[in-house]
Amino acid sequence: MNNEAENLKGLVREFLDACGDRYSGFDGLVPRPLTEWEATLLSALQTLELSDCEKICLLSEGLDWKGCYDLVEFGKRLAIQAVRKNSAEYFRISLLPFSAGLVELDWRDQLRMPGVFERCGKRLGLNFQQELAAVTADLSDSELKQAVDDCVSREFGSVGYMEYGEGEEYLIL
Repeated sequence: MNNEAENLKGLVREFLDACGDRYSGFDGLVPRPLTEWEATLLSALQTLELSDCEKICLLSEGLDWKGCYDLVEFGKRLAIQAVRKNSAEYFRISLLPFSAGLVELDWRDQLRMPGVFERCGKRLGLNFQQELAAVTADLSDSELKQAVDDCVSREFGSVGYMEYGEGEEYLIL
């Protein structure tokens, strides 16, 4: 395994350790900036010279169900940040941890959680399913690929989420 892959795996472990018992992708009523660990992991996902599928496989490697949920929550944080910053790049990067954690989600959460990504994508003028399909097109892990394919084949909605604000004040509750 190369140094970039080892670096990403180490950052994921540190991020998951920093998450503690209750990590959430939602801010509540007050927008908050990314934490140090979130910003560090985001930076690695932006700059490492690995393919998206390599990043997804490295993110998902050895995760338990809590780690999968934490990564999906991190993806939600990035998707919401993408709307706040009007950044298609942030949105596409948000799909990496989402895809990595998707396989271990409870089936109800597999139906509910993509609604946040779909809504954020629409706010950016992007199609969630198309963006997810593009990011995961070359996935080799059959279990991950099946979970993503199932997700891409569905039509979601906001699923009870409420949106507030614009730009830096954007929230989903």
